[in-house]
Amino acid sequence: MEIIPAVLAKTESELAEIKNKLGWYSGPLHIDIADGQFVPTLTVGREEIEKYFPKQILDVHLMVANPADVIPLWLDMPNVRTIIFHIEATDKAPEIIDTIHQAGKKVGIAINPETEAPELKADVVHFMAVHPGNYGGEFIESVVGKITDFHTRHPGVFISADGGVTPKNVSILEKAGVSVCIAGSYIQNSEDSEKAFKKLSEGK
Repeated sequence: MEIIPAVLAKTESELAEIKNKLGWYSGPLHIDIADGQFVPTLTVGREEIEKYFPKQILDVHLMVANPADVIPLWLDMPNVRTIIFHIEATDKAPEIIDTIHQAGKKVGIAINPETEAPELKADVVHFMAVHPGNYGGEFIESVVGKITDFHTRHPGVFISADGGVTPKNVSILEKAGVSVCIAGSYIQNSEDSEKAFKKLSEGK
């Protein structure tokens, strides 16, 4: 199982601070983009992300109310690997999936803790284990059962888990069928982010 750090920045100065804290890390990043509507948080956008992370592989998680309008802004960014959108935010999921795939990107479908996993052909199903929008939410344990059930029914689908990830639950998530854990607050709020990342990796 892979651990990928999350980047959630409300301002450019916050983004600069996160980049500095992750200076030792050169792997893929999970970029949280929020519009202040779908979730209360309003983050920086493409311009700032492109400025601070021009070469690292990025998986962009759009926590936005109108993903069909926002997704085109990210499609020509060469280092974006995956675009993740929330199934709760749209009734145009099949069209959005086609649009992302036609641009040569992978598709991730994010679902909030209360949402049932959709029967759609995505590359990644992204289970939120907290209510999205901020770092530091408490891990919702009932999501583990949802992941286990989904993995049993769809063993070939790539699963990521996001929110409240700590060394205490990474092994539980891996057993449930998770391939990637997204870690935000545990890494960002630690005194030594590299040590925290290694601890998560060892916890698996």
